[in-house]
Amino acid sequence: MAALYIIGEKSQMKAMKDVYPKTDFIGVEYPDARQIRVSFKKLMRSCVPSNLVSESDQGLYKGIESSKWLDCAHNILQVAGTVVDLLDIQGASVLVALEDGWDATPQITSIAQLCLDPYYRTLDGFRDLIEKEWLAFGHRFAHRSGQDGSTQNSVFTPVFLLFLDVVHQIQRQFPMSFEFNEFYLKFIAYHTVSSRFSNFLFDSERERLEASEELNVSNQRSNGSSLFCGDYSDDDSVFPGGRLAGKRVQYQSENSTTSLFDYVSIQNAKSPIFHNFFYLPNEDYEVLRPCSNISSLYIWNYYFEENLSHGPSYDIEVASEDRRAMEELAMEDYATSSQRRIVTVGYDSVEFVIPDAFTYLHSEITKLEQELGHLPMKWKQLWDKLDYLPLDAISHANCVSAAAARTHARTLHKQTTAGLIIRSKRGVAASSLGPAVGQGNIEAGVPVYSQPHRFEKCNYTTPSHCDLCSHILWGIVKGLKCADCGRNYHDKCAESAPRTCPRYRADGMQPSPVGQRANSTTAVSISGSNSAAVGNQEFPNFVSGTAENRTHEGYLYKRGALLKAWKLRWFVLDSTMHQLRYYDAQSDVQYKGFIDLAEVVSVANSAPTQGAPKKIDEKAFFDLRTTKRIYNFCASDSGSAQEWIEKIQGLLIQ
Repeated sequence: MAALYIIGEKSQMKAMKDVYPKTDFIGVEYPDARQIRVSFKKLMRSCVPSNLVSESDQGLYKGIESSKWLDCAHNILQVAGTVVDLLDIQGASVLVALEDGWDATPQITSIAQLCLDPYYRTLDGFRDLIEKEWLAFGHRFAHRSGQDGSTQNSVFTPVFLLFLDVVHQIQRQFPMSFEFNEFYLKFIAYHTVSSRFSNFLFDSERERLEASEELNVSNQRSNGSSLFCGDYSDDDSVFPGGRLAGKRVQYQSENSTTSLFDYVSIQNAKSPIFHNFFYLPNEDYEVLRPCSNISSLYIWNYYFEENLSHGPSYDIEVASEDRRAMEELAMEDYATSSQRRIVTVGYDSVEFVIPDAFTYLHSEITKLEQELGHLPMKWKQLWDKLDYLPLDAISHANCVSAAAARTHARTLHKQTTAGLIIRSKRGVAASSLGPAVGQGNIEAGVPVYSQPHRFEKCNYTTPSHCDLCSHILWGIVKGLKCADCGRNYHDKCAESAPRTCPRYRADGMQPSPVGQRANSTTAVSISGSNSAAVGNQEFPNFVSGTAENRTHEGYLYKRGALLKAWKLRWFVLDSTMHQLRYYDAQSDVQYKGFIDLAEVVSVANSAPTQGAPKKIDEKAFFDLRTTKRIYNFCASDSGSAQEWIEKIQGLLIQ
């Protein structure tokens, strides 16, 4: 187990590996600033076109696909999911070192913390997350929003908007895990470029502090007058001006020094405009593992929604004034007009014209309190008075299907993480081989294969998933399983599966003869260096009369190579094939993997490692050291472990 995992660019992996010996490096692909800028420009051309598109190949969905915006969100989710698994499952430390540290780095670290800690999924926690990872860390908001006129390279690049979009994707998959709603994310996204709040006007904390000090000096020179003159309420103290500035307040500064989050706190105390009524924290499942497949992602309607009746609803005071004027006009025409009202999507703001049930009831209660002369009760007090079922009383939270779906999602997430780590290690290993092996694909880190899959019909008694569409394979849902690599596919997905089996390498490496047909005539190519190796000779023309000789077999816990998780496997010690094979269960025909005993150096007792099974004798652990790696095992007791050690040593002596 590595003491530290470093997530960085693939081009830096080889150089960093020589400098930091006790670390493990994961080279990842992520969208840089240029890719985000180009993708967003193409996305806007598709969502908000400047002219009518007549050709079918240039429609909305085609344009969204060609923009690669969802691919950017997919990459951020995938890398952040890897950080989540390394921290939560393996308990390791992770260092994220990408670009200059203020674009992709806060995106990944923020999403990882959002998934790991439920505090950051509350209003106060999300504020702390943005202030800590984005504002204090030094994301260049003015430069990325194109407001910095000092340099010609200042072009609008929505790095922070991509982060909010990824949060929206997670919120869509886990609607009950967030205290804030989708409108809150849209509100932040809108005011990131509105220049209304000081949070997103500068590139660093120093610039914000200097601007605040300059404003204080200017206020002192103007006879101690405050920023907002005249008699004003709490609303005026946080509204910097605009259409309502001439009615109650007088705006004296070009840029506001008001914090967006202070404004949100005041508005949240008055109305539930930012609150998610489906919010129900679950202490049993605090870690979120969102699906990062592009098929599970959606285009955010923030990019193409319009409210032509009164403009965007993110200027809350302006929208409230417009609604008040519309209500007064409706009351004047109430006697002569019908109560029916036509609401048009794209022209009217549906959220405000047709509010949710609680917002509507709260407004009605407020009106009744005013008519009766009572002091209005805050919405939070009304909400807390409502009775709802506790989480353990909700039937669907504890049902078998929910538990199976949760387990399936966790398995998919771990496999995505393992796939990213494997691709990274293959890329580093292939680049170190040089041009002598597979010049084209090996240098790019892509393994080369030459043989097709050998699919067989399979009835899945335990939940599995399709390696192409990620949908479940279980029970009546049957599929195909490759007898060599063990990959699973639906019948319809097998046609689109990769044509070559990863068990058969084009550089001459072949799979174990176990599982192959007895009458196979495929010869095994052996390079000169391999044929000269002692104890590693192969005889392709020899066919044993006995398929296998199970010297010893039984269940053992085995520690994984990537995520270091202990799993129970059925092991078979074969003296004929000189292998130690392991299966998922005793009834399985196809093995999951094998250890070539010709590569074994030693086998001996060992001490328990991190995450080992509990309540097991310390003498039940033993290690199998090979020329490539060290395998960690755990038996049911010390006697069984000693028996395995003696059996393996007996085959090594032969």
